Amino acid sequence: MAKLHTMNPNRERRRRRRFPLHCRVQFEKHGQILDGTTVNISSSGFYCLAPEPLQTGDVIRCVVDLVQEPRVALPRKVSLNCEAVVIRSEAVEGGYGVACSIRAYSMAPFVAPRTEARLSNYYQ
Repeated sequence: MAKLHTMNPNRERRRRRRFPLHCRVQFEKHGQILDGTTVNISSSGFYCLAPEPLQTGDVIRCVVDLVQEPRVALPRKVSLNCEAVVIRSEAVEGGYGVACSIRAYSMAPFVAPRTEARLSNYYQ
């Protein structure tokens, strides 16, 4: 007789480990620059809180300001410049939760202030 296997709903199914990092993220939506905050980051994506919903399947350009903290071995504050695909967008308390899969990225020294020109400089 075949043995049935049941799914454990508490089992983690992600392939990459997620780190609970709360970093500022800036992304472009139809020419408009939006600011959000990451909830967690992995080597293949991130989940963030945003002020507006994003469309599942949209390809977005974004800049994540990685912070210096004991859990992250960064010599200085850097920016992760990436092209990502929106995997999920859902209404949550205070805004929208957006899950993104990173398609391509580069690292750069942190640059301030935050302006529209900042995103366009990375993607020309």
